[in-house]
Order: sequence, then structure tokens, then C-alpha cells
Amino acid sequence: MDGQGGIPGPPPGPEPSKDWLGLARVGLGALVAVFAFVLILVLLTRDTGTDIAAGTSAAEAPSITEQAATSSASEATEPGSTTATTGATATTSSTSPPTTSGPTAFPTVDAFPTLDASPTTDTGARIAFVTSQSGTNANIYVMDVSGLDITRLTTDPVGDSAPAWSPDGTRIAFHSRRDGNFEIYVMDASGLNVARVTDDPANDRHPAWSPDGTRIAFESDRDGNAEIYLMDASGLNVTNLTSNPANDNRPAWSPDGTRIAFHSVRFGDADIFVIDVSGLNLIRLTSSAAVDFDPTWSPDGLHLAFVSRSDFNDDIYVINASNLNVTRLTVDPGQDLSPAWSPDGTRIAFDSNRDGNVEIYVIDASGLNVTRLTNSPRSASKPTWSPTP
Repeated sequence: MDGQGGIPGPPPGPEPSKDWLGLARVGLGALVAVFAFVLILVLLTRDTGTDIAAGTSAAEAPSITEQAATSSASEATEPGSTTATTGATATTSSTSPPTTSGPTAFPTVDAFPTLDASPTTDTGARIAFVTSQSGTNANIYVMDVSGLDITRLTTDPVGDSAPAWSPDGTRIAFHSRRDGNFEIYVMDASGLNVARVTDDPANDRHPAWSPDGTRIAFESDRDGNAEIYLMDASGLNVTNLTSNPANDNRPAWSPDGTRIAFHSVRFGDADIFVIDVSGLNLIRLTSSAAVDFDPTWSPDGLHLAFVSRSDFNDDIYVINASNLNVTRLTVDPGQDLSPAWSPDGTRIAFDSNRDGNVEIYVIDASGLNVTRLTNSPRSASKPTWSPTP
């Protein structure tokens, strides 16, 4: 009862101020929880959007090797060849050439070769090549660097091949079976005064002049298997340079005259090697799982072009002779063979069957601007540039 003696009042309830504070605490906690949930949801959505915008991850993206892979290559050899690894395939497009990596990759790969990209200065040069367009057997012809003014130099019914210009441009060495087996011959650049400079029951093939024009390197199986030999331009003083049980083929004399490049199967698949003209200091330039063959020096002696059968296809590559960086120049399902540098080092001629039959093409040393020079009803192959007059 109250102090006045009236009926008892209701029991005392909670104070109003304390109820409001409790509700405020509960509401604030719920608001914080909702805000945190929304923030997390926004962040997750933003991350997902970034992944979608970026496309496939680097692990899922196809490698350059996979993009460059083309159809498998076939192997082409001349009758009576002592070379265990010759072949042809692939070429190029007018876009930037891809580089290789993966199981068939070289030690390191350049995106582009560090080669002279200045305008060409070889307009006065000529290109010797082999074709059978005038008959069933191949003979040697010459043309200007635009593919015009074609002149036939040899007319032997058996066939001639592998022309090589002397350093002064006045003579051409080549191999022929006109006397039964393959021998080395030399003729004037006009096709006159043909002289046989080797005389051996074995096969002597693929001559290469020394830079001073006094000697010729060639391959021969006269000692049982293919080896690299040197001789005077007259055919005298023949010496075996390589002397190895494995086949050594396709000699190429360095511009400074001190080294010979060649390909060999002495370690299994064919690779590119360099050796001093004394026969010492053998260096293996390529060691990939690919088949590498047919080397040729750039005019400055800093690079070698060669053919490689990697990614199940044959293409033209360039290797730096010092740091062994490799650049792939051609990527085509056709067969690319027989690279040959222009005198100024800005272009490389080669033969390819990319348009059906084998024809002569020219490509910039950067791998761009492929141009077809010949349109033979049969085939045209083995181009080689004359020195610039």
C-alpha cells in the first residue's frame, strides 16, 4: 500500500531509459552485421568480375609453341646422297614470327634476330638455282634478284646441283653425276669452261668456297662415311677435316675464313657444329631434340641460318654464333629448305613447296615479307646469291 492507505499499486517495471539502450545495442549490432555482409559480397563480386575481364589464366593460355605447331614434315633427299639427315618443311607469314619453347626448344630464343634491317643493297646480285623446267633432269640456272632474266648455265642430261658462287663472282662450283658418281665441278659464271676438280669413286658433293677463293670445302664418303674435306680450288691437296665415324655434311665456310660450319649426327639427331679449318676446336651450336641441318653463314659472320625439323615440321631458323640465341623465321605447313643469305645480309632466299611444287622464295632477315621469285612448271630449288658486283 501507499502511504495514504489506498489499494496497492502495480509492481514496479523496468526503467524506460534502460529499455531504449538495449534495443539500440541490438539494432546497431544487426546493422553492423548487414554492412559487413554487403561489403564482403561486393568484394567477392568485384574479384569475379576481374577474372572474367582478364580472360583465361596464363596456365590455361596456349603456349607459343602450341600456336606455332604445324603439320608433320616429310624428308627429301637427292639420289645417291651420303647425308643422313636432309628434309624440308614449313615457312612463314608476313606477321611477326613466333619463337619456340618446350621439348624442342633451343637453349634460349630471341623474339627477333638482331640483324641489319636497312634497305637492301644487293640489286646487282644474281641468284643461281637448280630447276628441271627444261627437261626431266635438274640443271643450273641464274636469275636476277627479282626472279627475272633467267639464263640456263648447264645442259647435261644427267643433272647438276648445289651451285656455289666463288667470292669474286666469276665462277660457280657444283656437284654432278655426269661422269657416273657425284663429283665436284667448277665453271665460269657464264656456264662455259666446265672443269672437274675431284676424281674419286666415292660421292663428292656440296662444294663451298673459302672467302679468298683458293680452297673448296665439300662432303665425301670416300673414307666410308660422309666427312668434310678441304682441297685447293684446283682439286689438289685433299684433306679430311672432320674424321668422325658419324656422318658430317653440308660444309659452309665462315666469312673470315677461319671456321667451317656443318651438320652432323654424331650425337644422334643432326645438329649444327663449327670447327676450325685446322680441324681443331669443334663446337656444337644446337642441341635441341629437333633435327638441325644445312647451315649457312650471314655475311658478317655473326649468325647462321639453318633448317630445323621441330614441332614435326621443317622451317628456317637463325642462330647467333656467339650466344646461341635462336630465332624461327618461317612457320608454314609447306617444306622450307636451302637458306642462303643475300650479300648485304638483309634477306634470305630459300626453296619451299608451300604453293604446291618447290619454288624459290625470299624473306627478310626479320622473318617478314615473303616473296616468291620463281614459277616453274616442275621445281626450282637450292638458291645461292652471287657477290654484289
